[in-house]
Amino acid sequence: MIGKCKIIKIEGAFDGDHFEFSNCNFTNLKSFSICSLDSIEVNFANCSFEDNYRSLYITYRKEINGAVVETSNNVNATITECTFYDNYNGILIESGSGPENLNYLQVNSSDFGKLDGQTASGGNSIGIMAIGEESETTVKGCNFYDNDYGIFANKTLCQVGDDHDGNNFQYNEKPLYMSTMDDTVSIITYNTISNNETNGIYCYLGDFGINNNTISVNEGHGVVAISSVIRRYNFNDNDINNNGSIEIYASAENMRQLENGGNIIEDDSYVIPPSVIPLSIWKYYSDFDRYILAAEYADSLMNVFGNTIPDSTDSLRFYPSDTLYVFTESRNSSYNAGIAAYNNGEYNTAVAELSEYISENPYINRSHSALPYLYFAERRTSGNMAGYRQFSDTSLPYTTADTLMYWQMKLLYADSYLADHDYSEAIESYQEILENEPSYDDSLQAAIMQGYAYLKFTQEGERNSNIECLIQTSTLEDYCDYLLHCTDEETGNEEVIPVISRVFNYPNPFNPDTKICFQLREPSERVTVTVYNIKGQKVWEYTEYDLERGKQEVVWTGVNRSGRQVASGVYLYRIKADGCKRASKMLLLK
Repeated sequence: MIGKCKIIKIEGAFDGDHFEFSNCNFTNLKSFSICSLDSIEVNFANCSFEDNYRSLYITYRKEINGAVVETSNNVNATITECTFYDNYNGILIESGSGPENLNYLQVNSSDFGKLDGQTASGGNSIGIMAIGEESETTVKGCNFYDNDYGIFANKTLCQVGDDHDGNNFQYNEKPLYMSTMDDTVSIITYNTISNNETNGIYCYLGDFGINNNTISVNEGHGVVAISSVIRRYNFNDNDINNNGSIEIYASAENMRQLENGGNIIEDDSYVIPPSVIPLSIWKYYSDFDRYILAAEYADSLMNVFGNTIPDSTDSLRFYPSDTLYVFTESRNSSYNAGIAAYNNGEYNTAVAELSEYISENPYINRSHSALPYLYFAERRTSGNMAGYRQFSDTSLPYTTADTLMYWQMKLLYADSYLADHDYSEAIESYQEILENEPSYDDSLQAAIMQGYAYLKFTQEGERNSNIECLIQTSTLEDYCDYLLHCTDEETGNEEVIPVISRVFNYPNPFNPDTKICFQLREPSERVTVTVYNIKGQKVWEYTEYDLERGKQEVVWTGVNRSGRQVASGVYLYRIKADGCKRASKMLLLK
């Protein structure tokens, strides 16, 4: 057993070095950090990771003489038949923005959480977190149970499953929440995703393939793909059934990629609400359980023939109207030339065709759903996104009155700065979106991406710059904490700007004192900080009244309610203010 220590590091190794860990138990660690100045291989087999803050951290940054610097490294890590229980981060892989910082991670046949019958336990706050444009992650043959996030991937290439070995996601809050990096397609294939608390698959930005998955009995939507791109012949052979809301909720152009896909899409136990509710103001997932397919920005026909959809004759089951869905193939069916070019990898042709089509028909919803295709085609043909921004400024006459069109345009515009690594402009662009409070989906996406932009902004040494924004996640700890708490667990609604934010404790691990720090975004009449042991028993509690907005801290001296010192180990602390709750872990080491 390896534990009771603060940090394990592998860094500064020689090119070609190889590290093997077999049958090891890692517990009560703050971090196992892997960062090399050269190319190295690190393998873990039959190891267990339990009650750690950050079990495995593969990064491109290291500390030299007290300063954090970027390294030109290449870490190739393989995890096989390992277990990850009750960690804050199971595995975190982070890469920089240059090709010299390419990190590889392959996770095989490992468990993130436990399942006993239908009871899941031992999950992690985030099972696998992959961020950064130059990392590649492959996950296959793994089980994800009871995690807040099964896999969270942001601006990175991630393959989840393959044709020989898929993954199993059950009883997680958010099983798959993903965006891709430039010039790549993230593949989600041969997975079983069922009985989770929200959506089965959430693709919020990027280029995806979704094939041969079983996505069933999740409390939210089966698949969400609004501001992302799904390629032709890459939305095939899935069994999507009996989810608690819409089976597939996508842009019209992504819905068209279902054509001849061989998917089974059905829902034989659904709820029809007493009145039709616009998708933009829905509150509960069950509000839209009536719909099998729901397409945003749809004003022309969508070919969905070549799939098994038993309720295709029921007009009430398709949004916005069943008349826009084509269930029987016609000889005259065709796609926009630009979409066809994109699907064939002819990106220059796609840019030319789509920009002409959109500029001539800006208010047609099909142009709106094609906008992400133009955006990603431009990213694949240009060194920077200035051309896209110029097109957006001159050819897209949308205003705030054109709600859906305007905010998707703004989200892509902000992301173009992120693609160019202009983090300050990206932060300001996301801020404009958040201050105008568009739909919850757009607000949540803007908040998550602003937090990521702010993280990259501070990592480049701009921590002390005076930049105004709502989501100031200046460290990975801040960003992870925000991801875990940006949704309301009771209703599935996204609480984009929570009352409590930036929760952490310092030092951590500690002995005997630690400061529990947090920020209030508005005044609070009563704030309670409660500490629990790993069994869930209350150890200590502190209440403060009439706190102003801003940074707060509470000192815990490692004692229980009787004033006696407690034993070493992992403790949980929860902060509650005005109905908002935030929680995290800390480690007392003596």
